[in-house]
Parts: sequence; C-alpha cells; structure tokens
Amino acid sequence: MRTLLIASFCVSLLGSAAHAQEPPPDPAAVLENARGTIDHYRKLLADPALDPVTRANVERELAILRAQLEPAPRLQLPEPSMRPQYHYEWRRDRGMIAGGISLLATAYMGAVITGSIYLDINDRNANSMYAQPNTPNSAAAGTLLIPVLGPIISAFCYLHASWALPWLLVDAAAQVGGLTMTIVGARTKHKVAVLDKLVITPYAVPEGGGLKISGRF
Repeated sequence: MRTLLIASFCVSLLGSAAHAQEPPPDPAAVLENARGTIDHYRKLLADPALDPVTRANVERELAILRAQLEPAPRLQLPEPSMRPQYHYEWRRDRGMIAGGISLLATAYMGAVITGSIYLDINDRNANSMYAQPNTPNSAAAGTLLIPVLGPIISAFCYLHASWALPWLLVDAAAQVGGLTMTIVGARTKHKVAVLDKLVITPYAVPEGGGLKISGRF
C-alpha cells in the first residue's frame, strides 16, 4: 500500500513538472482562433432559424470577443485655439459723446453760477440805497440760466464788452460745441472688435490638458 502511494505521488509530481514546462500559447494562434470563433458566430447569427435564446448567447459572446480584439478607440479631443474669440459690433462714438457732455455741462455750470450770483446782487441792490454801478441787469443774469442760447441772449441784454464778449466767444462757443459733439457722437457709428463673454472651458489633448479662458468686455 505504501509503495502504491509513493508511486502515485511521483506520478503527480512528474505531471506537474511537465505542465510547468509547457511553452506559453502563441499570441498569433490565440488571435487567429478568436477571429475564427467570431466568423463562426457571425454565420450562426445569419441563420434565420436560430432560436432566440441561442441568438442572445451568441451575441453576448460575440460582443465579449469583439471587446477583447477591438479595443475602444481613444478619445481624441480637438485642441482648442488659444486665440481670443471676438466679434464685431456697431457702436456709437462714446468718447465724443462723453467729451461733448463734459464740455456742455462745465460751460453751463459756469453760466448758472454767474447768473445766480448777479440775480442775488440785483435783488439786494433793489432794496438798498447804495446800488453798485456797472452791474449786469437782471435780464442779462437771468438768461444765463437758459442752456446753449442763454449766453448769447445775455450778451445782447447787457451790451458791455467786458460782459458780452466772454459769454459770446467762450461760454456760448463751449456750450454749442459740447452739444454738437454729443449729437455727432450719438449719430456716428463705427465698427469695433468686442471679446466674447468670459468663459472658462477645460480641455484635454493627448499631451495634457488645461483651461481656456476667454471673455467679453
């Protein structure tokens, strides 16, 4: 009995050693066998008499073999352009509009302050026995409160060179010029390049990835 056990043990050892010494399967042969199996499955699926259960099993096995032999294609995202994205718009001349409004407002503010001061002086002189001579009358002072045309009317209401010339040549010209600039700037349009709105977009390429930032201002 002991002799039989020893003999069986030796035979099992020899079998294990022989199995360990077997060469690994040839990848080309395995691939060829898998392709042959796929062709066989395709022929089975082409048979209209194949029962539904067998067809489902064949399709499942075929999908497994295809996944092993045909790996999924690598996702290739297009490399985004890092150039800024912009579009063109027709816009009014904001610089001329702002300059015209500023010029008009500054000149008109000077006229309003001066006219208000002389109106108050004339009102006090009317109730005083010591009226100041060579003071612009209330008409000349009050018309300064009229925008644009006020300095022109005021100059003709008090025809003195020290009063009329500054209002005609300086303040009236400034108010008319400011109004003209504002109108021309509002009516004139020019084409400008405008960046698109701010967008942060992640991207991936075979060499790496990153963030793409573009904006509209």
